Amino acid sequence: MSARHKARTAAVNFLYEGDLRGQSPRSLLASREPLEISEAAYVDLLLAGVEEHLEAINPIISGYAEGWELDRMPALDRAIARLGIYEILWEEGLDSAIAINEAVELAKELSTENSAAYINGLLARVEALKEMLA
Repeated sequence: MSARHKARTAAVNFLYEGDLRGQSPRSLLASREPLEISEAAYVDLLLAGVEEHLEAINPIISGYAEGWELDRMPALDRAIARLGIYEILWEEGLDSAIAINEAVELAKELSTENSAAYINGLLARVEALKEMLA
């Protein structure tokens, strides 16, 4: 498993916990540093990006998540979707296909096979939106 994948896994865990506790994922990260991964700074960058763009990310999920309302979506899938959308739309220098693949792998590892397919479809629609706006 690559260091970046470990960082994304950690970021999803902090996003998930923060969502459930109603706390900032970055404050949770700060309370547990140092992380035992080489990409701790990347975890912080991802969390900062999601937090900065959360007000834009949530309506995107609501608009593109077929069959789910944001608050009814499983919290873990919501965390993975938030990270994937951030990486697709705002993480410069990262190919959207990598962001989607990583999110799908995270869903397979942390959630369900159905979640992986659902996340793939959601992020593919977001990627199509990005391409239309480019």
